[in-house]
Amino acid sequence: MSGKKNIHAIGLMKSLINQLTDGNELSTFHSMYALLSLKSLCYSQALPIISKSYLDVLPHTKAVEILTYYYYSGMILMGMNKFKEAIAKMSKLLLLPTTCAHQVYVDAFKKLVLMGMIEGYEYRVSERA
Repeated sequence: MSGKKNIHAIGLMKSLINQLTDGNELSTFHSMYALLSLKSLCYSQALPIISKSYLDVLPHTKAVEILTYYYYSGMILMGMNKFKEAIAKMSKLLLLPTTCAHQVYVDAFKKLVLMGMIEGYEYRVSERA
């Protein structure tokens, strides 16, 4: 997609989100919106959607779509050098329960450790008995 088409698609996706959800619900469109914003480098346009706290999920939204929404949101915040907010998104992703481990978890953990090092956090590995 070219730059103008991306901006139009982002605007269309944002209006879809606003019309189909009540503002507190996470949907399939949120993940697509975050991915489109990430790929087109339109980080500031994504902030109104990704900075909200969502309390519910629309029916028929898959677990992997929720995981990727938080991952893409964290990546957008990383691109804006908002590492503390990105750490919060990636941490939220890692705390979501699923029945199997996804590659998204592995990638999010790697990014979380990297951002933690940038922010000056210390990680300790404990031995299990």
